[in-house]
Amino acid sequence: MLDFSTVLINDLAIHRVGNKHNEEDFFISPSTFQMTEGLSLMMLDYFVKPFIKVEDSYQFAHEVDLSYNELNGICKDIFSNPDSLYINSVKILKHLHEQSAHPHIKTGDVFIAHFADILFQDKMVQAIGIFKSENKKSFLEIGGDADGLEIIEKLGIDIKKLDKGCFVFDIEEEDGYRVCTV
Repeated sequence: MLDFSTVLINDLAIHRVGNKHNEEDFFISPSTFQMTEGLSLMMLDYFVKPFIKVEDSYQFAHEVDLSYNELNGICKDIFSNPDSLYINSVKILKHLHEQSAHPHIKTGDVFIAHFADILFQDKMVQAIGIFKSENKKSFLEIGGDADGLEIIEKLGIDIKKLDKGCFVFDIEEEDGYRVCTV
């Protein structure tokens, strides 16, 4: 159903969302993130690997009319104008913050990306990825100078396990774009 062998990240925005219920705000990055080739490959692996075996897909819907589904409209705007990713990523961030009304929702880093060249149901499509990393892992960094080495403990994202994510595929627009979640 999904083939990511030719996928490319066209653009990436990174923000942070807090829990509205706990009166935590959000942080908006000032621009999209510029990636090196090596980092792009690492991020592709982080985003894509959990979806390789996903078989179920869903569609955006709304009980009144699909035009009232906010995320469907935002994705439509990005698909028709990929250069609008940054502006629309802020809209997605604010939407996520508004939905964070449960006390157990964790603060996290939100990655919103535009992808090209994904094979979905035998069609080459573009996609929007929305991913959230909530859990930080400890890691050690070795640093130092001519006087000696030191161990520095840091917290960071475990790129071997995506916490939450979805791909929205530019397919079946009139019925609500196709969505796969993890």
